[in-house]
Amino acid sequence: MHRSQNQDNYSAHNKTQKDPAYEDKLVDWVLSEYKDNSQLLNSQELQNRLIFIEGKVLNNEENLFLVKSTLNVFKTKLKLKSIEEQKLASLLLNFVNKAQKEQLHKIKNAHATVGKLLLWTKGQTGLLSLILKTILSSDSFIRCSYLEKLVSWLASGKKAQNKLLSRRELKLALALSHPGLTEMENQFLVRSLVFSLRVS
Repeated sequence: MHRSQNQDNYSAHNKTQKDPAYEDKLVDWVLSEYKDNSQLLNSQELQNRLIFIEGKVLNNEENLFLVKSTLNVFKTKLKLKSIEEQKLASLLLNFVNKAQKEQLHKIKNAHATVGKLLLWTKGQTGLLSLILKTILSSDSFIRCSYLEKLVSWLASGKKAQNKLLSRRELKLALALSHPGLTEMENQFLVRSLVFSLRVS
């Protein structure tokens, strides 16, 4: 596909705001058959883009570009190997596409969510997969502070007591909970309850 045709396709999809520098990077990356990592966004460019796309549904190519940019920003900190990066890219792209397609009201920005989860799970593919499935579950309740503590507790092997919910957080979580909570969430809430009773 020629550059002009590809850029026209992208521009038609994203009429709401022109960003020539961003469009050039995206198009050049696609034309390189998704291999030219020098076109991926840096940390500041990514943050700026995430603000703009909140609540928007993007095409698959742009979602992949943003997922790859996110992984590229964090890969040094998370010490990701190439194979791990490929697995995570597939996992995160699938989540982002589903979250946008289903327009989940609890996820305003799927890309911002996966960035946080990458850090909280330290790039652990199995744990990340479990959390993403939980988020996509229609019966799950998701609040940022609750999710961060749940993920951090799981990442610690369910041992970090300082990641359990406080009594106030627990009351709120129980008030928002549903009968269809996952076993993982129920364990987290029970452990939080037991811990809060011990320290009271």
